[in-house]
Amino acid sequence: MAEDSSKKEEKRILYDLDIPYEWPETLLILNENDHQSLYKILTAALNACSWFALAVLKSPTRLLGLSSQPPSVLSDLLNSRLSWQLVLSSDGRQLAVVQESVIEIRSILDDFTTARASIKVSSDPYPQWRYSVWSPQGTSLAYANSQGHITVYSYNGEVLYQLSGTGGGVALSGSGSERPTPFLMTALSGMCFASSNTSADSTLLIVMSYEAQITTYCLKQNKRYILLHSVSLLDYFPYGAGGIQYLSDSNVIVIAGWSDAKESPLVSCWRLVNDSPYWIPAADNQIEKSKRGAFQSLVNKKVFNDDWVYSVSLSPSGSLLATLSLSGSICLWDLPSCRLKSKWLPEELPGSNESHVMSTSFGFETKASKKLPLG
Repeated sequence: MAEDSSKKEEKRILYDLDIPYEWPETLLILNENDHQSLYKILTAALNACSWFALAVLKSPTRLLGLSSQPPSVLSDLLNSRLSWQLVLSSDGRQLAVVQESVIEIRSILDDFTTARASIKVSSDPYPQWRYSVWSPQGTSLAYANSQGHITVYSYNGEVLYQLSGTGGGVALSGSGSERPTPFLMTALSGMCFASSNTSADSTLLIVMSYEAQITTYCLKQNKRYILLHSVSLLDYFPYGAGGIQYLSDSNVIVIAGWSDAKESPLVSCWRLVNDSPYWIPAADNQIEKSKRGAFQSLVNKKVFNDDWVYSVSLSPSGSLLATLSLSGSICLWDLPSCRLKSKWLPEELPGSNESHVMSTSFGFETKASKKLPLG
């Protein structure tokens, strides 16, 4: 019986059964809406891949000090400025004389003749790229070196805050008499103090880089601060931004740069909100996003235009903003509407036939500015 059962098990055979079948061919027809949707999907995917590739390509070059340099026009212009800077408070009562390794604080009480405080700062290899600004009350001075490291001092020279810098370092390019230029992502194009909507005991310090990266700090009492957020406005300013101011009456900031959306200088007001994206255009401002996609920015990025704004000045009343472009033209804007009131070309300015040297700074004249010790 055992042998019979073993013979039956040996006779069990497993066969594979294949049934040939052909799928019928069907023609997929896309209508116009499907084509547009497919185009949008492919464009979005291409832009995402391009931005990722751009970030990957930038990262090692930043670490190695090989990041792209600022345009020669802007670099030469800023490097031609004096290493000293005169920073007057908005009320005209405090003056900061930023020297190579010392910052002197002077007051209108003695017509700015003597220094009431002297602040020692580290010697900066690129002093022209430093930036300083007073608080609206003239009680605090924010000072940033060429690498974007920020220190806030009181009017008597006491260190209040030391804020983390924007990172990076200095790109060491050139040799001999050629001077290297700081990274555009480390040097600051502007800073401003602003009121806090959440607490009366704190103040906001808004920092902007040349690449339109805005970082907001909340300065609290007892020398404490919080990094609130850091956002990029490259969608609106694809070529960067060169100036920022705060309007206390409207509680908005004004940013000046250049955009291909209008092919002209762009001045717009922005309002701070609690949630992402944190900065939104003010309601009475019509601002469009850039026409350039990420892929265009990757393969053919035009960083600056002749009308790119690199210096701004706010009138004492806060109703007017003057902008100075790389072309040498000066524009006057109405605030907070951001409407262009007047524009003067370089050949229309006084003394244009006598000198071809472009201005590196300018501002509105006040009663206090007439007393400045300019030599």
